[in-house]
Amino acid sequence: MRTILLVAATLIPAVFGDGHGGQCDTSTEQCDTGLCCSQQGYCDNTEDHCGTGCQPAYGACDELTPASSSSPSALASSSSATSVITSSASSSQVSTTSSGTCTQPGGFALSFDDGPSVLTQGLLNYLKSQNVKVTFFINGLNWKNADTRNPLPGLYKLADVVRSAFNDGHQICSHTWSHTDLITVSQYNVTYELTRLNNAFRQILPGGVVPTCFRPPYGDTDNSSLAVLQGLGYGTDSGGAIVAWDLDPVDWNPAIHGSTPQAQIDDMVKEFQDDIGDTQPSESTFLTLNHDVWNTTADFRTPAEGSNYPNVVPLAQRVIELLKPAGWNFVTLDECMGKPPGSFYRPSNPNDYVCSDPDTLASDPNACFD
Repeated sequence: MRTILLVAATLIPAVFGDGHGGQCDTSTEQCDTGLCCSQQGYCDNTEDHCGTGCQPAYGACDELTPASSSSPSALASSSSATSVITSSASSSQVSTTSSGTCTQPGGFALSFDDGPSVLTQGLLNYLKSQNVKVTFFINGLNWKNADTRNPLPGLYKLADVVRSAFNDGHQICSHTWSHTDLITVSQYNVTYELTRLNNAFRQILPGGVVPTCFRPPYGDTDNSSLAVLQGLGYGTDSGGAIVAWDLDPVDWNPAIHGSTPQAQIDDMVKEFQDDIGDTQPSESTFLTLNHDVWNTTADFRTPAEGSNYPNVVPLAQRVIELLKPAGWNFVTLDECMGKPPGSFYRPSNPNDYVCSDPDTLASDPNACFD
């Protein structure tokens, strides 16, 4: 599946032209915040635009040196602190650091990646019944989810579900358009993956806001991709957040946990119990990695609603029932990091309008940067 995505991704630079952020010279406005003005007078945040010949009078300029990749194991800290990647620009490169920034003891930040899916609305209904808030790291269309054998309608067809999650007080964050591993593609492709999703967000979320929180697929980043992320406002210096996780029950691979759905869920719950251990809410905080695309995690549908799944209690419910009596407080990512509500959203800007309307994108996925 990943090979197919990468083959498609290699075609994207051809449709970027000279820059996706417009032109920049004495006769036009400066580049938008975070974008560089190339020697040829075009705005973007790739090495071609920010490196040799960059014009500092019309935008940011920075020599960017790609570095080796960072893996989830390198980013994730112990269970006593949430692992967060932050990006900061120096004169020659963007560096990657890992630090614990969940600051509220007792906070348990459940998060769900790779959706929205046909299961997400049922999960939202359950969360509302329990008054639990979580964080969703959203994709536009993640073909890897075909492994779940559930339908893949995509973000636009599930726009009402994402809007409901936002209105219910859950945090919405970015996870790239198609779950592309950022260390395997060019800066042009990274920009495409982020801005195509931002274009969808500004059309879907109330007020046209765009999230500034991000989790990299597979937990992978390098200096090259971090440079783009920072240029687009996800860095801590822009008030954003690029996060990993510190508790992973491996719910994205149910088969390794047992031969039946019940055995699989039981083993995932044990993963939670083992990772938390004797840790008390007064001592620590957690940020999890879960996926609302797998039936074992998030299938709350009744037979009348079209679910053909075995009659089991999904992982999301089991975990909440496990942690609530123990005194854990369920929080969103902004709360986990000690930020005021709404901190990880920004108004849309011209960079978010580079993609065409949903109908056009449905027939021509490259229309984003024509």
